[in-house]
Amino acid sequence: MKLWRRLAVVALVFIMIFAFSACANNEPAAPEEPEAPETPEEPEAPETPEEPAANVFELALITDVGTIDDKSFNQGAWEGVEAYAKENNITYKYYQPAEQSDTAYIDSIGLAVKAGAKVIVCP
Repeated sequence: MKLWRRLAVVALVFIMIFAFSACANNEPAAPEEPEAPETPEEPEAPETPEEPAANVFELALITDVGTIDDKSFNQGAWEGVEAYAKENNITYKYYQPAEQSDTAYIDSIGLAVKAGAKVIVCP
């Protein structure tokens, strides 16, 4: 009976090793680019409080397949984002992916980043 236990343990160890090695990233690392020499930067102008640009949104929500009024977590998340933004005088916007896919979600996140989002909520 002990022999079966030992064989089972050895088999499980091999299965775990195989599973972990299958998940490993086997792509070679890209060669590092040499750093460019530092150039002296011009001093920045002092910051002045200004109104945010028309198309800049500091807070963004990426919805799931539903909409912001579908009585689901999308609506709850939107209402929370909206309340927080209004309370703290922050610009906000939501982005609805065109389809339910990783690519569509990542594209929506990219749009939010390009629009200046400092915080992106993904329910």
